Amino acid sequence: MGGSPSESLSAALAFAPYERRGPFATATHPVLHVGTFYYPVDHARLAPGNRLPVFVFACGTYQYSYEYAPTLHHIASFGVLVLGVQDERTKVMSAAVMLRAIQAVLTGASVPPPLAPAAQHVDASRLVVGGHSGGGPVALEAAAALIAANTPVRGFVAQHAAAIPAGNPQRLAPNRPTAQQLDALAQSGASMLSLCGVKDVIPYCSCDTALREYFERFDGPKLLVKVLAAEHMAGTAGLRGDRLEGPYLLTYLLATLDADLAARDALLAGRGNEDILYYLLDRSAAPTIVTYGLEYQVVEASAAAALPTPNATAAIPAG
Repeated sequence: MGGSPSESLSAALAFAPYERRGPFATATHPVLHVGTFYYPVDHARLAPGNRLPVFVFACGTYQYSYEYAPTLHHIASFGVLVLGVQDERTKVMSAAVMLRAIQAVLTGASVPPPLAPAAQHVDASRLVVGGHSGGGPVALEAAAALIAANTPVRGFVAQHAAAIPAGNPQRLAPNRPTAQQLDALAQSGASMLSLCGVKDVIPYCSCDTALREYFERFDGPKLLVKVLAAEHMAGTAGLRGDRLEGPYLLTYLLATLDADLAARDALLAGRGNEDILYYLLDRSAAPTIVTYGLEYQVVEASAAAALPTPNATAAIPAG
């Protein structure tokens, strides 16, 4: 359906609070050979017992967490402990590095000093993992391994995530998500946000990849957002990335980790000029598309009635 000017304005107004910094000042804490924490320094202002949820983010191939710092600081300013993971030795992300980083956070072995002891300040049961570009399939592999080990994962973010097939003409290392990984995520009750850039021309990271390799193949609660002005890096990294895609990532995290209904509504409506395809969580609800007149191909998916009933604590809360 098309968005009228009034609908677009209403969406933009609902989205606006998430485009600004949150109520908490933020700081960073490096983790040797792993990455960087971004956290709210005045976390003591949180209500007693309201421990910080966790978002672990895998950087893209040959990228470092500081390149995503504006977005990761933005998320932390809303009361989320963020760990940007990179492999400083090889500069190529791996699931092994990602899992070591996640386990260090969940066990409390590695947290910023102001958040120690972790059991008092960090809620390991509220975890979302995600990644950009080559970090996307790595994060999915790590999420599936965590689920297999009975570690709860509430959501997964595929941001311009790669899906390189075997035997590709560029002779790139294949990293296409497997059906087993996607099924494990869906069956656990987790949800998925897939973000892509209309101007992303990197092979195997386009909006077509986001639609066909992630959104369509995942049978749980899911959203696909096509961000109009976003390129591969100039939509995810730096200040421009924070402005373009940061608010979508933030609203998804708040809806998933904090059951924030206002954030959920803002996320599903979007900025007012971007295409969003999503499944509502109501088992009987039909697939819903919100589109604002852009060229957008929707491939028929399985009936919504076939979607599994999500774990109430693991998905975007229904309104």
